[in-house]
Amino acid sequence: MRKIHRLAWAAGIIDGEGCISIARRNPVGNNGRGSRSPSYTVNLKIGMVHRPTIEALRETFNVGALYNRPPEKPNHRTQWHWIVSGKDLARVLTMVLPYLIVKKEEADLALFFLQKNVKVNKRWLRAGVSEEIAQFREVCYRRMRELKQVEFLP
Repeated sequence: MRKIHRLAWAAGIIDGEGCISIARRNPVGNNGRGSRSPSYTVNLKIGMVHRPTIEALRETFNVGALYNRPPEKPNHRTQWHWIVSGKDLARVLTMVLPYLIVKKEEADLALFFLQKNVKVNKRWLRAGVSEEIAQFREVCYRRMRELKQVEFLP
């Protein structure tokens, strides 16, 4: 399969089965060792029971982690997951962006977050991030949540 066709195929899988998210984890206590600011993680996760599709996604981009989740009920099947984050996610989203339809706005936001998010020196992490960085992260987090709201028709 030509690379352009493979990217369009991957974008279709991402549009239909993928979840692009910005997750927020609140600081752990105030014991002097943790941060005073929430931490945020951006990732793409795709889960399905068809293992070859998940493996083909991993092979297409050569990034991310594969794992499985055993069935929760006797009549369920094992789910296979591919998850990508950080710089690898930026690369994947940049490659499929021209072909995305449903998740295009979420992908744009994730890329914006990854490009503009400022890394904080771990020695200074306990002091927390600046108010400007904290606001930027929170606005992106809330916007991603808004994009995921389902509109019900009357």
